Amino acid sequence: MNHEYRTHEVTSDQLVDHPWYLDWLAAVQQGFHDAAASEELAAHQLSIDAAHRAVMRGVWDTSPRPRALPASIPVATFSEWKGTLNVGGALIDCHQISDVTVRASHRRQGIARNLMQDSLTQARGRGLAVAALTATEATIYGRFGFGAAVFEDEIELRVGSGFAVQTPVTGTCEYLDLAELPSTARVVFDEFHATQTGSVSRSDPAMGVYTQQINGETRKPDPKTRAVGHWDDEGRLDGYATWRAVPKDEAIQVLDFVPTNPAASVALWSFLASLDLVRRIRFRRARNDEHLPWAINDRRRYIIKQHGDLLWLRILDPAACLTARNYYADGSLTLRVVDSMSIADGTWRLDVSDGRATCTPTDATPEVEVDVAALGSTLLGGVNIHALATVGHVRGHAEAIDRLGILLRRRREPWCITPF
Repeated sequence: MNHEYRTHEVTSDQLVDHPWYLDWLAAVQQGFHDAAASEELAAHQLSIDAAHRAVMRGVWDTSPRPRALPASIPVATFSEWKGTLNVGGALIDCHQISDVTVRASHRRQGIARNLMQDSLTQARGRGLAVAALTATEATIYGRFGFGAAVFEDEIELRVGSGFAVQTPVTGTCEYLDLAELPSTARVVFDEFHATQTGSVSRSDPAMGVYTQQINGETRKPDPKTRAVGHWDDEGRLDGYATWRAVPKDEAIQVLDFVPTNPAASVALWSFLASLDLVRRIRFRRARNDEHLPWAINDRRRYIIKQHGDLLWLRILDPAACLTARNYYADGSLTLRVVDSMSIADGTWRLDVSDGRATCTPTDATPEVEVDVAALGSTLLGGVNIHALATVGHVRGHAEAIDRLGILLRRRREPWCITPF
């Protein structure tokens, strides 16, 4: 096999400007067992990639076997772009990675490692502090220094007879005009993104897929999608939700749920629970520390069907990440980050005072040693550092690990509603 690595940048939303794109997308669809892309899907996906100014990496087999897939279709794909991540108190530029595939016939040849190494190294060279992805498989990315950082619950809420919200419900909920939903979603999501630790940015062309006003598989408008907004007591729109009915189950499937504060969240859940002919509400991306069970009269009606990880982080610049986020406790320690890929390896002195940190390189003996994947998991406060210490991913004196754990702790766990 003769492998050739190529890189393309999406510079416009016109297919004529990117003659390689359809074959590259065909490899992605095949890798995720999706149907071949229609013209409509390809055009819409290209508009998203153009908005991202995405870079598409790929590997081509220049001498395929007779009757095999043609040489124009890559045997591996990898896409990347610059978005933003809320690290708690600040939005920072983030190296987002998606569409990672390697054809089954070409695995165990170092292709994925080469693509990842080049991508992460170049991102670090451009000054990006962190990389992020959402993983379809949990066993792949730890070897590249990624750690699971934000988690989600798939839930079912049993409503109907006997269900009640006990917490006071404030403000007003009303159906949204679907013709206005793109601009409505943009305004509300931007506020959510600016205030919610763990949130990842969304581009305008992708917004319709996240609200599912546009079907993600066909990219055609979905006439079954409905939307509700919440206005606070001052008349300010501060949340929305979209859903689709599942009549045979007397259920609704919540598609996108974007409250900018707990009051909007409770009010939106209360509205959804009041819909006629509904006995069950399902949602795939509920926050891991959801407050709703404590707001209803019977918390056993809130059923967690599945717990999973959503956002994985890979630290590229520990000092930049640690100084960008905010803190709720003061303290200091010397921290070493261990990175087998030599991107983020080093020792720093972390000093936190009045909610902000300084992080400077030092030759001092580290008090705590952290594997780079473990730092990715704990950066946003979604994983207790002591859990990682018990299995050897964090090492040092117990008192120093306690100090680091206290510094990284947040009032609430991070939450992300943007898979990519």
